[in-house]
Amino acid sequence: MVKKGTAFVSGLVFFGVMSIAAQAKDWDISLLDTARNVTYLTRTEKDVILALNKARSNPQRYMEEYIAPRTAWFKGNLYQAPGQDIPIRTSEGVSAVNECVRVLRAASPTGILYPREGLSLGARDHVWDQGRTNQTGHYGRDGSDPSKRVNRYGTGGCGENIAYGTYTGEEIVAQLFIDDGVPGRGHRTNNLSPDYRYVGAAIGPHKGYGIMCVIDFSERYVTAGNAAEAAEAEAFKTALLSKRLAQDWAGWEALDGAANADYLSGFEKDLLLELNKARSNPYRYAEQYMTGQDAAAVKSSRAAAPFLLARGLCLSAADHSGSMSDRLSRYGEWSGSAGEAVINGSFPNAREAVIYLLEKQRNYALGSSYKVIGFAVSDSDYGMQIRFEFANTYTHKRD
Repeated sequence: MVKKGTAFVSGLVFFGVMSIAAQAKDWDISLLDTARNVTYLTRTEKDVILALNKARSNPQRYMEEYIAPRTAWFKGNLYQAPGQDIPIRTSEGVSAVNECVRVLRAASPTGILYPREGLSLGARDHVWDQGRTNQTGHYGRDGSDPSKRVNRYGTGGCGENIAYGTYTGEEIVAQLFIDDGVPGRGHRTNNLSPDYRYVGAAIGPHKGYGIMCVIDFSERYVTAGNAAEAAEAEAFKTALLSKRLAQDWAGWEALDGAANADYLSGFEKDLLLELNKARSNPYRYAEQYMTGQDAAAVKSSRAAAPFLLARGLCLSAADHSGSMSDRLSRYGEWSGSAGEAVINGSFPNAREAVIYLLEKQRNYALGSSYKVIGFAVSDSDYGMQIRFEFANTYTHKRD
């Protein structure tokens, strides 16, 4: 689908600051020029990817060399770089450039982009479609959006940037960073997004603007029939998984919040520990201990702060007479959201009980709106009943 905020760029042309070749000695081109040896891109299309990788790998330096010098070349909304014969009227004047300078100065480096042929083919389709019809925007005459076009040649969704009227790779990328006249600066967001790993680019004539460039980005994309891309994607997936599994549970002491609660059994203390492991790193917890669709859902969940144990909630869970609201108020004071989950079964250990809770009612277990917890374990016809009570804030008022 189209990434939010990726409305097309106007036909603004910014003339050069300094050439890629002139700066080559100072940048690690062997690392950044990831598309230079592919055969399906033109030289300028390769320059687009190089310029993107410069900005992503070192936003501050990219800003200093390619964006900041432009601030001196404005008179009101007119922009005229040295050697440029005719000034160009911009929508916002120097303010858009100044904003870009501030954003890039504060930006963190992110991963460089690697070319994917299918992404470039999808981009080329759009160039061919729009160029001869004088149309603009992200939808083709056949109603296709960016993802539909790139999926003609492989698998994987994408976000898209389009620039019109700019002829060099470095100027195309600079224009998309400045994003003059574009609400939300969606092109700049795409350029710096850490979600993207792959890129395709296509440049061609445009009936109205003279030239256009389409850039398609993807987090995961494999060109159909390309064994090398498939192998690389699998290797990256394996490496990412190993990295995630290597991360230790963040702060055992913080997660083991019931260790000193002498009113809980060992099983009950382990319940809180397992829940907090799942909240602090849902991906790792599901990868190690769960299977199937529920595991996939937990993996995609956001991490949340560990639960704090509230004794009053434990008493409320054990005394389940009346409404939940009455019970919570009986043993303490609470505010914000509150909830209750009950599970029944023969659970050999606390981990199996937490896995069952994650499968059946994970909105409670992983919900970031719940910050404190209490629970009580009792016998039932199913072997065991565990009642969990959750709240945003809770203050116990009785010992």
